[in-house]
Amino acid sequence: MSRYELSSIEKLDEGRFIERLKGLYRQLQEELRKHEIAYGQQHNKGQAKLTAEFRMYWERPKNAANSLFYVEATTKAALPQAPPALNMCLPLEDDNGVPGLFVQSSGSRNESPAQGRLCTDDGQTIDTETGEVLENDHVAV
Repeated sequence: MSRYELSSIEKLDEGRFIERLKGLYRQLQEELRKHEIAYGQQHNKGQAKLTAEFRMYWERPKNAANSLFYVEATTKAALPQAPPALNMCLPLEDDNGVPGLFVQSSGSRNESPAQGRLCTDDGQTIDTETGEVLENDHVAV
């Protein structure tokens, strides 16, 4: 019986590479699910990506009888990202006539800055469809 075995993914880094790959695979599943829970109401997609790359090469050191062969195994995980924040601005000029993109003093959002927000006297936004006061959404007044 030979003391050597044919190289395989399971043997890389004494098995630690495949365990790391499995762990990353599980992490991507969890993160993609969290992403869907957090952003699924506003957006209809998300993605995560796991890449395993193998680079094999050889070299023959000076005065060596045999070449040495190497396998580099790397992983790269791309977790789902928060969706882009789309904000509308108005093309206006400041008091000195310098052109710029302007938003309401409370900040920008995915609605025209020319459209005001319905809010209570203390700055809590009111949902225009239901009339509910939105506890976590304030407007600077």
